Parts: sequence; C-alpha cells; structure tokens
Amino acid sequence: MPFGTKRVFASAPLTPIVNPGGGIRPIALGTAWRHLVSKVAAVMVGQSLGSYFDGLQCGVGVSLGGEAILHAMNRLIEDRDSNVGLSMLLVDFQNAFNLVDRAVMLREVRRRCHDISRWVEFYYSNPARLYAFEVCLQAWYLDDGTIIGETLVLGKVMQLIMEEGPRFGLHLNVEKTETFWHTEDPRSRLVGVFPLNIAQPLHGVKLLGGPTSSDSGFSGELVMQRVTKTIALMDKVAKLDDPQCELLLLRACTGVSKLYFALRTCPPSTFEATHRTFDEALRSSLERIVTALGPGFGDWQ
Repeated sequence: MPFGTKRVFASAPLTPIVNPGGGIRPIALGTAWRHLVSKVAAVMVGQSLGSYFDGLQCGVGVSLGGEAILHAMNRLIEDRDSNVGLSMLLVDFQNAFNLVDRAVMLREVRRRCHDISRWVEFYYSNPARLYAFEVCLQAWYLDDGTIIGETLVLGKVMQLIMEEGPRFGLHLNVEKTETFWHTEDPRSRLVGVFPLNIAQPLHGVKLLGGPTSSDSGFSGELVMQRVTKTIALMDKVAKLDDPQCELLLLRACTGVSKLYFALRTCPPSTFEATHRTFDEALRSSLERIVTALGPGFGDWQ
C-alpha cells in the first residue's frame, strides 16, 4: 500500500493527559476504519489464542478476565491465608505497549495468527524462551501480572523478569510492583530476595482496580474511596444544568462502571457500609436529571 495511504489510515491524533503522579501520557485514537478492521481481526483469532497463552493471559479473548483473576486470587488467599511461606507478586512493566520489541511481536503474529499478520505488519512495521517455576497461580491481564508461589521462588521469578525482560523491550516498573501476603513471610524482607524499594503492604493490595485481601476493613475502605469519588463527580456533573448531557456523563464518565466492577468482584459484606450511600446519591442524581426537580415533582413521587 502506498505510503500516503498508510499515513492516512495508520496515523492517529495524540491527546496529552496529565498523569496523577506527574508527567504526560499521550493517548492515540485511530480512525474508525482502523478500529473496525482491528475488531474483526481480533474476533477472527481470539479463540485460537487460548492454547497459545495457556490460560495465563486473561486480557485477550477472555470474557470478564479481570473479574476471573480477582476471584481466583481471593479464593486462594481464603484457602491458604495461614501459610506463612507464601507471597504474592504484582508485576507492572514500564510503558510496555510503547517499549515492547516490535520485531519479536511481528514474528509471533506471523507464526500464531498468520491470517491477520499482514494487517498487523501494515501498522506496526523471536519466540520467547520459556522458564519453569513451581508456582500456585499465575495470571496476566495484558501487561499486569499476578503470581503466587513460595517466597524465594518468586524472588527468582522477579530476577528473571528484570534480567530477560529488557531484551524484549519490557522494563519492570519496580515502583509499581508489589509483594503481599496476609501472613507475611519474614524471608520476603531478606536482602537479595526482592529489590529494597519494592512495596510490601501488610493488609491488602489493589489488583486490576479491585481489592485483594482477607481484611474486610481494607476492602471496605477501598470501595468507600471509589464511592466517595463517584459521588463527587456526580455533584460536578449536576452543575451543567443540561439533563441530557448530565445523563450521558453519569453513565460514561463518573466512575460508575468502575464501581460496578467492584460490585462484581468484592464479597457482599464489603458493601454493607457503602451501598446505601451510593444508592441514595445515584437515586438523587437520576431523580434530578429525569424530573429536573421542577413542577409536579412531588406528584410524581
């Protein structure tokens, strides 16, 4: 395809977004044709990738993959919470989608997804070595990995990731990588097991936006923070004084979808102190939008 045509279809405007921790994150939005063809291509190969990822990658071709990982982790914590020899490692790579080695990616696409390889090469123009570790559970959601296993084994897993990842453009973000287990293994703090600056929370961790912990107080606090943030956004949307725009923003931009994710992944007892607060705020917002609190509001009730 001529370069001029490729430049039209493959280009995308960049929108700079300020990261909460500082710096700029450029967000690229491609053309509608690019999204449409890519969606069709993803459906074509989605089912065939199951054996390739061997059930470890839940971010591709897996419905509700995030929820599946959270439920699996919490179930394992409930069953083996008192095992002092275990730890949980939460992995996060530095800007993985921009730094990953494209030559490796394209070679894998040719091998595993030949039907769409020309489309992928059109846009983005060295099988990885495998290592075996004895772990209890391993799951990946795109570039976010969660591994549970014997503490010293996890130390070796992390060392492997740090040594081998850069060859493929995957650089570990140690500041966002964590280790956790409710009954902490003292070996996790020995020099040389994990990096000195790795976070090691004691009560729980936020995994894929949801709480992973056997501490109901930790989970409840995390959900309450989300509810509080959602209600604050509802109050800001109310200032628009435009019912139609308010309803659209309420559904798409106030964090309600993230709150629903928490509802699907947390034990019901976690919401005892928060669900009434959220229900009252949501009802109030919807009543105000639908009726505009105008004449006849009392009769409608």
